[in-house]
Amino acid sequence: MWGNWCGPGHGGGTAVDTLDRLCERHDKCYGDRGYFSCACDAQLKAEIDRFSGQMKSNERAVAAAIKLVFSTGVCNPF
Repeated sequence: MWGNWCGPGHGGGTAVDTLDRLCERHDKCYGDRGYFSCACDAQLKAEIDRFSGQMKSNERAVAAAIKLVFSTGVCNPF
């Protein structure tokens, strides 16, 4: 989906930009807290808001789509 860390099948290598770094953190959070952790998803959405000003326009558009996916999906509260 984006870079080396954003999306299914992406989960390794060096992050290529701001959004990819956020996805890397999100993936590692899932590793610590479990898949679909609500806390990890909330952190990703907050960080997208916080760092969107540092993203290029196409990166920001993908970030908005990722945020939407994690806003409408079901997460694991445990």
